[in-house]
Amino acid sequence: MEPEQDVTISAEALKALTSKGNTEVRNPAVLKKYPKVADMVKMFGEYDLQLSNYAFGRDPVFMGKLAQLAKEYNPSFNVGKYDVIQKARKDYTGQGQGGKNLTAINTAVGHFDTYLNDIEKEGNLSIGFLNSPRNWWRTEAQDDAAPNNVKMTADMLASELVKATRGGPGASRDVQDWQQNVSPNHSPNVQRGSAHKALELLSSRLAAERDNYMRDVGQPPTVPFLSKTSRETLRNRGYDPDLLEQGVKADKARLRMDDLPDAVKLKYLKKAGGDVAKAKALAKEDGFR
Repeated sequence: MEPEQDVTISAEALKALTSKGNTEVRNPAVLKKYPKVADMVKMFGEYDLQLSNYAFGRDPVFMGKLAQLAKEYNPSFNVGKYDVIQKARKDYTGQGQGGKNLTAINTAVGHFDTYLNDIEKEGNLSIGFLNSPRNWWRTEAQDDAAPNNVKMTADMLASELVKATRGGPGASRDVQDWQQNVSPNHSPNVQRGSAHKALELLSSRLAAERDNYMRDVGQPPTVPFLSKTSRETLRNRGYDPDLLEQGVKADKARLRMDDLPDAVKLKYLKKAGGDVAKAKALAKEDGFR
C-alpha cells in the first residue's frame, strides 16, 4: 500500500495552484472611465446596491448598462443571482446565522488557546485518577487557582464548541459531554488531545460554512472567515490558517517545525534546554510535523 500523500502544503503554493481560478479580480479602470456612475457601478459589482423589485422594469436600458459595467469591474458578477449572493454576503458579514456561526467558531478558537495555556499552568499528573483528589486539595487547602481556572475555561470552551458545531446553543447534555472531554482532572496528554480534537471538529464546521457560502455565491469568500486574532492564535499553535480557510481539515493543516513562528520555536527550545533535536521531539509530541 502506498503511503498517504502529504497534503500539508504552504499557503503560497496553494495560492499559486488556485490563482487561475481567482474570481476576486477587480478592474478599477472601469470606475475611472465612468466617474459619474463609479460609486453605483462599484456598489452594484460588490452586491452592495439596494435594488427595488421593479428597478429593471422602470429603466431597463440604464440598469442593463449598469450591469454591463459591473461585469467589467467584477468579472465574476452575476446579475441573475444578485439577490441570492447579496443575502449570503449579509448573512456571513452581519448577524445572520452564518455570521453567528463564524462568531462561535472564532470564540471557540480563543477558548481553545486559553485552555491549552491553563492546562500547562495546572500541570496535572499523567495518572488521571489521581488528579481529581489532588486538584481538590490544591484548590481547597492550598488556595491554588489553577484547577479552577481550567474548569472555568473548559466550561466556556464546551459551550462555544456546541454552538459552533451545532449551529446553535444545543442541548445541555451536549455541553456536559464536552465538559467531560475537557475536564480539569484528565492527564495532560488527554487534555491536549481533547483540545486538538475539538479544533479538528471546528475546522470541519469552518469547511462546511465555506461550502455553504460558495454554494450560494459561487465563489470563495472575499473576507477571511477566521478573525485576525484567530489566525494568529492558530499559527502560534502550529496550524496554517490559510489552509483551514481553504477547507483543509486541521489534522492536515499542521505547520512543520521549521515554519513555526519564532516565538513558538523559542518556547520549545527553552523547554528543551537549547537542544534543537529535543525541541523538535517535544513539538512532534504536540502534533507538529
